Amino acid sequence: MGKIFSFFLKSLMSKIVGLLLIVGLFVGAWLYTQQFGFNFFNLNFGRGDLKIDNTANIVEKVKEISEFTTACYYEEAVLKDKKTDNNEGNLLGLVGMETSKEIVILSKGKVRAGFDLSKINAENINISGDTLSIELPQPQIFDIITNPSDYEMYVEDGKWSHDEISALQTEYRNQLQEKAKETGILTKAKEAGKKRLESLFMTFGFSVVKVKCE
Repeated sequence: MGKIFSFFLKSLMSKIVGLLLIVGLFVGAWLYTQQFGFNFFNLNFGRGDLKIDNTANIVEKVKEISEFTTACYYEEAVLKDKKTDNNEGNLLGLVGMETSKEIVILSKGKVRAGFDLSKINAENINISGDTLSIELPQPQIFDIITNPSDYEMYVEDGKWSHDEISALQTEYRNQLQEKAKETGILTKAKEAGKKRLESLFMTFGFSVVKVKCE
């Protein structure tokens, strides 16, 4: 009777240990897969292929990127202006004498373009098995960067007001944006962006990534 009881006890302990190992494997697999942003228990093993049901997670990750810069345009330019000064408010003005004034500024500028991924929503993303299809918004110019340190006064002959200098700088910023467009910054942003985003989304665990931008 003691031998039977001992055999039964060993068999029960063996089953308990086996059950604990199986539970441990599932818990470990679940914890591991959470690092990649998808639910282990949503994987479909019936057909032998990987099916990830995590569209909401992907949308959230994409939105977190927000402004995705994929192209930049740099330029150095010389800003020049020459005007006739009526010398209002000084002695020369009182006697009706006019003088000419000239200004030359060395400037640097940068235009940044790319995709605003905060505009992405669930309708723009389709997940089928291990394939991700995503439709991007049109690339856009984010900003024209001309910091105060990017301007160097080269010639300042005569009296130039702050408003006159600001108007010259504003005109330069507008010209900088137009030149960036003429060089095809938006086309470059689209082409470079699609390649970089394909590589990025691959890191999310997809084998095939299809990026569209009409």
